[in-house]
Amino acid sequence: LGNVIEPFAVAEEYGTDALRYYLARHISPFEDSDFTMEKFKEAYNGNLVNGLGNLVARVMQMAEKNDVATPVIESTKPTGLESNIQQAMEGFKVNEALDYIWSEIQHADQLITEKEPFKLIKTDRARGEDIIRDLVRTVKTIAEALQPFLPQTSEKILQAIKENKKPENLFPRKE
Repeated sequence: LGNVIEPFAVAEEYGTDALRYYLARHISPFEDSDFTMEKFKEAYNGNLVNGLGNLVARVMQMAEKNDVATPVIESTKPTGLESNIQQAMEGFKVNEALDYIWSEIQHADQLITEKEPFKLIKTDRARGEDIIRDLVRTVKTIAEALQPFLPQTSEKILQAIKENKKPENLFPRKE
């Protein structure tokens, strides 16, 4: 009938983490949900390519280009993110847990837009480095929070932070 999506084909083209993300955030575990390739591609490009992938690339490129040492991020301060995720997971609200993570991604993107650390570092090196380090810490917190949901992506991000390098494209754009 043509109304079936082959999950192995989706995972092969987009990766298992992308499929896991979509199922966890956009498909209800308790109610009927629609899965269409159009909705999947929209979420893939909007949330994974333009959201998470873009944030990690921007932050790690700033850290690498400006030689902002990242060993200081070995330990990150606890944030409210962990408790929000735990509370959502205790209620089996996986999509809500991912919503919390994506709000952190949006907040970090907004901070880059407002503070422009890539420009600030040219006029006030110390302040620019501080902002970039804070952004790397935020990316690390996000990567750790994503571990149960997107394990391969989380590992790539944490490795990029450890090496202080921009990672390969986490989610290639697909049309």
